[in-house]
Order: sequence, then structure tokens, then C-alpha cells
Amino acid sequence: MNVVAIVPMSKRRAALAAILATALVVLDTRADAPIHLVEHEKPIIGISHELIADSATVSPDGQRLAIVSAEGQRQRVVVDGRYGRWYAGIARGSIVFSPDSRRLAYVATQGGKSRVVVDGVDGKPYDTIGGPGGIHFSADGRRWVYSAARHGKWYVVIDGRESAAYDAIGRNSVIFSADGRRLAYQARRGKQYVLWLDGREHASADAIQGHSITFSPDSKRIAHVVHRGKQQHVVEAAVAPSLARGPRLDPIAVDGVTQTGYDQIGDALVFSQNGRLAYAAKRGEKWMMVIDGREEPGCDDILRGGAVFSTDGRRILYGCRQGGSYVLRVDGSQVGGYADIGVGSMQFSPNGKRFALAIQRNKQWRVVVDGEEGAAHDSIVRDSIHFSPNGQRVVYAARRDRQYRLVDNGREGQPYDLLTVPVISPDGKYVAVTAVRGPRHVAVVNGVESKPVQGLLPESRVVFSDPARFHFMATRRDTLMKIEIAITP
Repeated sequence: MNVVAIVPMSKRRAALAAILATALVVLDTRADAPIHLVEHEKPIIGISHELIADSATVSPDGQRLAIVSAEGQRQRVVVDGRYGRWYAGIARGSIVFSPDSRRLAYVATQGGKSRVVVDGVDGKPYDTIGGPGGIHFSADGRRWVYSAARHGKWYVVIDGRESAAYDAIGRNSVIFSADGRRLAYQARRGKQYVLWLDGREHASADAIQGHSITFSPDSKRIAHVVHRGKQQHVVEAAVAPSLARGPRLDPIAVDGVTQTGYDQIGDALVFSQNGRLAYAAKRGEKWMMVIDGREEPGCDDILRGGAVFSTDGRRILYGCRQGGSYVLRVDGSQVGGYADIGVGSMQFSPNGKRFALAIQRNKQWRVVVDGEEGAAHDSIVRDSIHFSPNGQRVVYAARRDRQYRLVDNGREGQPYDLLTVPVISPDGKYVAVTAVRGPRHVAVVNGVESKPVQGLLPESRVVFSDPARFHFMATRRDTLMKIEIAITP
């Protein structure tokens, strides 16, 4: 069991101060629009030697904070400034908020056993918690699940109730559907593999690739990969309700054709919002993208991460290597001939009319928008490419000559020593990033600076609560606090 190490008092405070060394900058490209900042502080907890720096966890909505406090040989979790009960230890990295930010869970150890604590309530003790995965909440936060072992047997604990015993649970196989009503995982009992779906086991004579289990966005379909002999097959199914025994799994075929076997199936099975299915597959020496059961032209390799669908599911793009270069395939057409494509950088605008990605050419990185290459940089900050809600603006963070700049529709901003992932306001008018320039750490909106902050928690991010109001977690006067800023004319 991994437990957070107890750091000596002097080192612990120094570590916390060291990681709080970033700043927040909010940029509005309308330089002719004067604005004022109205700021409100909400103190959460004072920085002390008891707090373990790398345990700080911020909720998805940016409103809540949890951090581990240690004293001697015991530890506890502090949530929004309120101290929980003491345990022998808190598992490193186990603190998790639900997607709606209302609930909190973590793994605690006591008496040589581990237990999951959900909203302050202890679960059953086990020998091991969360080996093949971790604690997962459904999207609406109502349900939670984790895997646990006792006396050599594995269980999946769903809303506090144990499943049957298994010899193994598929690593990263436990998954909720988008609506939170369905749950699936892969398990093994002896040599028999099963796909568990909402209370029913579906036995399989073939090995099931656990991490491949995927629900469609509407939660009505499920897909996974099975190993049959020397080949791999995608099994796609519709999930139909049954009053007698819960959901029933009805195997179906795409377009009436049984899914073809391949030498290898890629890591990602991707459903579109309207139920289309795409995945990478290998036959012989060639890889191909399979979309709705139809094979696209082959290539030497498919970029990791698979295909990206537009929101309406009508458009698709993916990266493909041919010889020594990569090309982007968009709706059947090819763009470019690049040395590399940034993994995870491909995306459509929210309206599906535009696309963007990071590419490398001549040892320099550029962002390509609708097939047109932008300026050259030493690197593009990962996950920093974003479209505004209406698709008219595209922003990203880039590095050149050891300085970072925000690029907004091709226009480069001021250089900073550090610049991270930008956040766009709901109306697309403001772009927020974390940044550092020398010793000063501030919040700036359209050139107007907030009061200086000591730093920003590493896991904290800028969150706009409405088009003219945002908040973030930071430190001032040796206190962890939430800072809210309203932008006014």
C-alpha cells in the first residue's frame, strides 16, 4: 500500500512554499475596452509545517480544496479548512473529488488494513485498495466504485456493496457510462473471463482486453476488444433494459457485418456523440482506421489516441504515418507531411467547422488551424490549444527562446518565464493562463493587475463562473485561499 511519506517539519513547509510559485494572468485582446477588477478573498487554511504539499487537491469546479495534514505517525485530510479524523496514513494520490465537486473520497490505512472513506464515512477494511484502478465517481457524483483485495481474492465495491469474488479485475477496466446509470468491468475467475454489466456476468471464452471497455456518449452501446486465437476483435453491443434481471447485452454487428479480426487493435475505441465507432487496427505490416466497420486506406502507423469526431459526429480526423512523415486525415482528405503530430492536440471547434493540431517540421513546432500553419516555436504547451465557444478564436501557449507566449488567433502576447494552459471565458472575450515573470505573481485582466499573490496551487486552475467572473486557488499572507475576481467596465 502506498502511503504519503511523513516529511520533516522544516522540509514540509519549504516544499509547500516551493510548489506555490506560479501566477495567474488573464488577457483580453480588446485593449480599447477599459475594465476594473473587484476582488474577494475566501481564506481556507493557513500554511503550516503539518500540511503535505504534494497532497493538495482542488475540485473540478475550483471551489474546494483538500490536503493531507500530518502529526507524528498519523495523518488526516483537511477539506475546505475542516479537519477529518486521524488515521495511520492517507494513500498518496488517492484523494478524489466527484465530477460535480460535491463529494470527496480517499484511501486511509489503520491497523494494517486499507479502507475507502467517502464523505467522511469509512468503508470496509481490505488488504489492498484500488490495485487495478482507483476510486471512481459517476458523472453525476451519485455513485462510486473501487476495486479491493482480501485474502487473495479481488472484489469490485459499488456504492459500498461488494461484488462476487474474482481472481483478478482488469486494470483500468472499471467504467461508468456517461449518464452514471450503467457500470461495466472485466474480471477473471480461473481461466474464465467475464464482462460484468450492471449486475450480470457475461461469460466469454475469449480473453477480454479490460482497458478497452467503452460506453457510447448516450450510454446505450458498449464496445470492447476480445482476443480470439491469434487475432483481436472488437465486440460492439446494444444495452437493452430487462425488468427481470437488469440490463441485457445483445451482441450486434455494424451495418450487419460481423466485426473483422485483426492482428492487433489500437488502444482507443472511440464513439461519436451520435453513436459512430472508430478504432485503429493492424493487419500484417499495415495499420488502418476502421470507421463504422469500414476500413480506411492503410498506413505504417496510426497516431496514439485514435480518431477525433466533431461534436455532431459528422466529421472525423486522425494522424497517420507514411514512411518518414505524418499526415492528418480529415474527412477522407490528407493534410501535410509532418515530422510529428502532437499527441492529444487534434481537435474540432465546438461547432465542428474548424480543426486545429500541433505539428513538428524542421525541428520546430507550429499550430495548424484549418490546414494553415502558424509561426514556428520551440514547443507548444501540451493540451493548451483551445477554440472559443463560437469557434472564431483559437488560442494556445508556446515557447521560444526560453520565453512563453500566449498566441491568440496568430497574435503573440508578452513573454513570460512560465505560461501554462489557457482558459477561455464562456463568451470568448477573455483568456486566462497561469504565468510567472521574475518575482512578481499577479492576476491581470486587460492590463489591469490584481493584488500580488504568493503563488497558485499546482492542481488549481482558472474557472470562469460566468463571462465576467472567475476564481482560482492561491496563497497570500501564508494562507491558502480562494480568490474571486469580477471584471467590470
